Amino acid sequence: LTRIYRFDDITSLGKSVVQRVLGEVDSTNLTTALFGAPENVKEAIFVNLSKRARQTIEEEMQFMTNVAESRIRQARDSIAEIIAKIDMEGEQE
Repeated sequence: LTRIYRFDDITSLGKSVVQRVLGEVDSTNLTTALFGAPENVKEAIFVNLSKRARQTIEEEMQFMTNVAESRIRQARDSIAEIIAKIDMEGEQE
């Protein structure tokens, strides 16, 4: 399923879907996935977070340096899996 969906696909999802995805992602994974992500991807996520959650993640990101590419890819893949799972659930409704 991660071959069908990519982390960057979050920019093309509806607001309610993005919020469901974010509800299932732990903040550490989200912060790691956002490390070095394009601005449009960050914005698509940040506009769907509460002000407090956004501040927390932005603060965590400021302290991140030299995150291994494999960890970033792993975090992004796990989010892509959640996107796929939610999409599959939507098709079954």
